[in-house]
Amino acid sequence: MEAAPNGRFDVLGHSFGGCLALRLLADHPERVRSLVLIEPVKFAAADAAELEDHWLEMTRFDVAMARGDHVKAARMFMEVWGDGTDFDDLSDLQRAYVIDRIPLIPAMAPSITEDIHDVLNRLPAGRPPTLIVARHNPPDIVRSICDGLQRHMPQARQARTGSGHMIPLTDTGDLAQVVRDFWRDAAAMDDAE
Repeated sequence: MEAAPNGRFDVLGHSFGGCLALRLLADHPERVRSLVLIEPVKFAAADAAELEDHWLEMTRFDVAMARGDHVKAARMFMEVWGDGTDFDDLSDLQRAYVIDRIPLIPAMAPSITEDIHDVLNRLPAGRPPTLIVARHNPPDIVRSICDGLQRHMPQARQARTGSGHMIPLTDTGDLAQVVRDFWRDAAAMDDAE
């Protein structure tokens, strides 16, 4: 919050950044003017059956992590949550970046899966204007997270753009237009109040 602008401000977060944005909103609802969540991975919001299916899909990742095989875990993670680029097609620097950070995935689990900070129950129901963005034809777990978040924030609306989880990198122009349109509408609502 020390780095945040004075007064109310707009918050945009992608993936785990969406989870951080939700925590910011829960902790400081009076400061957030609008919220944009792009495929947030707040698994605690998902339907239990969809979550169980996702954990089954991630079994190979869990096994690789348990064995300390960060290369294999990174490869498995990228298959599910990457931008469609094959792990082996990344540059050496990009592969090293993912491998070095792959332990962060299980480290985040208590926050995003168990909601240990009780974020979901502390989200304001009427404000701020909120947009939840997912790819076209999202996987069941992504759709379930988005729907679950909308149940916690009925003021939220959903939009679809892009074709993979890494929308800010792969579909920048389309995402920018969706966000611009949302911010225009949110500003009009703010002015009307």
